[in-house]
Amino acid sequence: DDDDDDDDDDDDDDDGADERWVRVDYSTLRELLESTTARLAGKESRILMVGCGNSKLSEDMYLDGYHNIVNIDISVSCIEMMRQRCEEQQMHMRWVAGDATNMVEFTDASFDLVVDKVRLRCRSSSTSIDRQEIMESLRHRRV
Repeated sequence: DDDDDDDDDDDDDDDGADERWVRVDYSTLRELLESTTARLAGKESRILMVGCGNSKLSEDMYLDGYHNIVNIDISVSCIEMMRQRCEEQQMHMRWVAGDATNMVEFTDASFDLVVDKVRLRCRSSSTSIDRQEIMESLRHRRV
């Protein structure tokens, strides 16, 4: 999958174990996202995509009707590339280069849902995806 070119497929830990990054795409999240946003504002939910990287997750969500998405990543070049790519496709999302641990540009309760893209790349020695891990990545409280 080319969605996260900035990540290595393999990573060696100090203990020498070779583990795979399990990538979670929109088809995996769709049902869970729909049930979560149904309790909020539906497809009008204000969504913050933390650590968006160069993933197509925001684009897939946009195509499915979620148009109120703010994407944040610490990489300025990545944000600029994604902004340009989405503008070419007439996808009007907000792109912010910044540190998700210090988001001074947003007021409290700016978002209905936070999708922590980094946590969605579950580290596992198998390809199974823990539903609890995904639920923890979809924070459905006002942030």
